[in-house]
Parts: sequence; C-alpha cells; structure tokens
Amino acid sequence: MRSVTSVTKEGVKMTARRAKQANAPQDVTVWVPSRSRVANQRTLLTLPPDWARVTKLLVPENEQQQYEARWGSQVCVVPCPLQGIGNVRQWAMDNTDTLAAIFLSDDLSFNVRRDPGTVSLSVCTAEDVSAMLQLLTSWVLDDGFGHAGVSRRRGNNTVTEEYEDITRMNDVYAYNVDDYRESGARFDRLQVRNDFDVTLTMLRQGYINRVSYTYAWGQGQSGADGGCSTYRTFDIQKAAAHQLARIHAGLVRVCVKQSKWGDVGDHRVDVNIAWKKAYRPRQRAAKGITGLL
Repeated sequence: MRSVTSVTKEGVKMTARRAKQANAPQDVTVWVPSRSRVANQRTLLTLPPDWARVTKLLVPENEQQQYEARWGSQVCVVPCPLQGIGNVRQWAMDNTDTLAAIFLSDDLSFNVRRDPGTVSLSVCTAEDVSAMLQLLTSWVLDDGFGHAGVSRRRGNNTVTEEYEDITRMNDVYAYNVDDYRESGARFDRLQVRNDFDVTLTMLRQGYINRVSYTYAWGQGQSGADGGCSTYRTFDIQKAAAHQLARIHAGLVRVCVKQSKWGDVGDHRVDVNIAWKKAYRPRQRAAKGITGLL
C-alpha cells in the first residue's frame, strides 16, 4: 500500500498548473458507461480531442453497432458482456491496462471556479475540461490519493476551499488502479449505490480520497430515460441502502428523504454516511476486506 503524501494548498495549485500545461493525457483510461442513450451523450460532447482518444464508451453488446455508427469516429466503443452499472464498472476496472482509470457518467456538463476564494461558477471550456481530468489523474498518480473526484454543482458553494478530503464522490471518479485492486474494493457487490460501497471500502483500507471544488459537474434529471433507469426501482434502492448499512456497520444509517423521482410518492429510502469516520489512515481494517462482507 502506498503511503499518502502531504499535499499543501500551494502544492495543489502547482498540480493544477501542471494539469493546464499538460499536452496530452498519459497512463489513464476514461470510461463512459452508457445504455440506451445513443442520441444523448452530453459528456462525450465536452471531451477535448486528446481525452477522447483515451476514452472508451462502454455499452451493451446488443447496442454496440448503434453506438459505433454514431460515436465510433470520436471514441473507442467497447461492448460489455455484463449488465447492471456495478457489474459494468467492475468489468472496466478488471480490463483497465493503464495506471489510472476515470469514470464519467454519460450525461454530464462541467463548470469551473475561475476566481479562487469565490463560489461562482462558469461553464467549462474544452481547456478547462482537459485541466480538470489531468488534475484528477495527477492526484491519483503523483500525489498519493487512491481515488479522487469532482464536486456536484448543486452544493458546490458549501465548500469555499479548492478541494475537500475524505468525502462523498459520485458520477466522476478517478482511481489509482493498483490501489483500487489492492484495497479489495469491488463495484459489483451492490446492484446500486456501488460507488458508495467502493469509496467506503477504500477509505476503510487506508486509501484517502480528494474531491475538487474548483470544478463541478451537473446532469439532467435523475431517472431520465436510459442508463440505470432501465432497471432501477425504489425497492432496489431500498434493498441496496440496507445492504450498504450492513456491510459498513456504524458508518451508514438508513433514512427516508423526500424525493420527486419516480411515480410512487414523494419519499425514498436513502442513506446518511459518516465519510470522515470511515478513513483509517495507513492501515488496513483489522479483519481485512473479508471482515466487511
């Protein structure tokens, strides 16, 4: 297991400058899982050409020809033999041959804080997106973070610093591939909420994460056609919440929150997670990963 390096604010700024100066991505694969959204690829439209060249659009085998006809000239379209976002992400990690892997949801747009210390956001240019992805890569390959992410646009103004450590990540994930594999984390243990399971597992195994608040992502309406909406239900969400709470006892609390997603009422079963409590620096959990099952 790699030890975590101490990263000062000035060091982060230097990393950001390196990211902006980088000519092309190296040692990284960008995975964009997609399903039944051939005509709706917001994320791909934001990617600069250099990053598109290291991007793999991961699609169901029976949709490969449709995706290749529309997007094959821009990115590599890869058929996945498995179904379900957790299984698909794990298949991608098992088949990544670079040092870093980045996962992006297929329906994202990106923003950036141009003035440090403020919380106002501007729409990302292609250069901004390149700098954002290179920053994530630098964090997991150069600066000792096993996993890293980007803040959600909604709530981005709650953190005025450039980043936050040991916290929630979703929809944008970067991993040091060796750290991911050594931690014992797997995306395929839960049908949904598998990203929370992975983050908690890596934190508990001593792999710190960092989330950028210089950048932010936004997306369309939750539950939009395609993607996980083709199989995700309230019952599946509920079952995964309770399973997550069992796996990470003492760190996850099942709760009920208001929701306008779906058509079965205005409440959903959700989770509250003690992210900071989960991190165990520079050591594995006492019983190893098998103790989490």
